[in-house]
Amino acid sequence: MLAGWQLRRTGHGVELTPAGAEFHSFAQETLANFERTQQRIIETEGAAPDQLTLSVPLRLGRLLIPVLHRNFAIALPEITLHVLEEGTDRAPELMQSGQIVQ
Repeated sequence: MLAGWQLRRTGHGVELTPAGAEFHSFAQETLANFERTQQRIIETEGAAPDQLTLSVPLRLGRLLIPVLHRNFAIALPEITLHVLEEGTDRAPELMQSGQIVQ
């Protein structure tokens, strides 16, 4: 898992460590991007693909892939979702070749 993804106890409960807060922000952004992509597919009448392939950063795949698959299956059950764990340096190359979407 991710080093530094921790909670810190305080007198009033718990709070995220700086690394935890950074990851939380990244996760929120990733889910927002997913929701925008989902909305674009819904709004594009008749243009929904049969399959969609997404790429997530290597270190976050274990955390994000189950959530992505579950939410996608609920929202768009007619589309098969493939999620790849790739290094962030490969994402632009995969997008240009059409293997993944942005």
